[in-house]
Amino acid sequence: MIVDEVFHQRGHGTYELTRVHHIDGYVLRVRVCRDSYATQSTAVAEVLTPLFTWTIIASSPGSGWHRTTPATPRTRHR
Repeated sequence: MIVDEVFHQRGHGTYELTRVHHIDGYVLRVRVCRDSYATQSTAVAEVLTPLFTWTIIASSPGSGWHRTTPATPRTRHR
């Protein structure tokens, strides 16, 4: 279940999406940061530890997905 979501657009081709999920007793955070340059873009999944710190459990550099994402995100309706 998604419990929080934040989206920021800082300029053409540059945006960040963060979602926090509760899944099977864990708190997961997924962050996608897209810059106008693939080398400055990243996607990261993290789990909240019992000491309330975030530990990376998966990551993907922008070089693997940057060219397939829109420079300007589509308007989303909820």
